[in-house]
Amino acid sequence: MDENPSDDPYVCEPLHGSHPRGDGTDRVPPALEDANVLSNEPVADDVWLMRLSAPRTAATARPGQFAHVRLSQERDSVLRVPLSFFAATPSEGTISLLYQVLGASTRLMSQMRRGEACDLIGPIGRGWLDRRAPAATIFEPRRAILVAGGLGVAPLATLAENLAATGCRVDVVVGARTTSRIAARERLETVCPDLSIATDDGSEGYHGLITHLVSERLATHVPEDPYDYCAICGPAPMEVAAAHLVQGTGIYAEVSTERLMACGVGACLSCVVPTTRGLVRSCVEGPVFSVEEVVWDEL
Repeated sequence: MDENPSDDPYVCEPLHGSHPRGDGTDRVPPALEDANVLSNEPVADDVWLMRLSAPRTAATARPGQFAHVRLSQERDSVLRVPLSFFAATPSEGTISLLYQVLGASTRLMSQMRRGEACDLIGPIGRGWLDRRAPAATIFEPRRAILVAGGLGVAPLATLAENLAATGCRVDVVVGARTTSRIAARERLETVCPDLSIATDDGSEGYHGLITHLVSERLATHVPEDPYDYCAICGPAPMEVAAAHLVQGTGIYAEVSTERLMACGVGACLSCVVPTTRGLVRSCVEGPVFSVEEVVWDEL
């Protein structure tokens, strides 16, 4: 645990790029950076929050981008672990990564302790609202719906805060297997007190699929109070279903694609996504795409 009791792992400064230019020219190229673990604690069932000292990455990260983490030498694995930025505090030079223990690498990651060294490549990829408007034009959503399935809350939390800071009304829909798997609830509720929750087992909120709640929310999309932005992140089947719901509504929608990723720098082509422009690399041209440019039937 971080020894400073005043440090709240859910408090962060806005990441760069709350209103990025649509051509992406203000993104900073990724770089290799040494990092040290400041804290690494469970925050929900099988969900952990790691806070790292990484000043260069903290100063340049944007919502929706990610870091490719190599574990300490004592816990080395063959491949790096790609993780979205959950938080960044440039003034303290720190980033936070929310992750679920699913396999060998994340299990080893959960065993890392304060003071251990690792390294990361970042920030990588295109984040939220990075391709919406032409250069010199700023798109400022007025009412947004954010759809987070499982660990999809990780790249959406800071986006929600940044949007709210501009005066945008933010509605958040969260889906989880069970109530004990819901992460970052308090942080999301500061932006959206009326959080919509769906659980697979009915332990909290709606008993069933998150897309039912998304459909209900979209039913309030009326000319007098329209949604003009939607961000989706979660398991691939949920993303497909949510994307189909929002298509054709006139809402500008984006999705952070969940793909298996090896190199993280565009060389291995393991993370390609079918788009209207052909197959593109999620790690470089994504992970965030416009819903309209993804060919969902081929995903």
